[in-house]
Amino acid sequence: MRQNPVYRHDICSGVVDSLNADVDLLLVSYHGRQYYPLMECVLAADAKGQIDRQMLAGSDARLYVRRN
Repeated sequence: MRQNPVYRHDICSGVVDSLNADVDLLLVSYHGRQYYPLMECVLAADAKGQIDRQMLAGSDARLYVRRN
């Protein structure tokens, strides 16, 4: 299987860095089973205070506008 760059590094760091870089959506492809491990990474990082709440609030506002 061909691996994209995020799989060559720590996937948890990639997820946290993406959310903290103001990414609104993370798409999990190739392996549907990766969803739960990635969510665990996010929850663990949030519990450690590693997720930027202002970035999440901005993302939530943009996604809210898209939904409505």
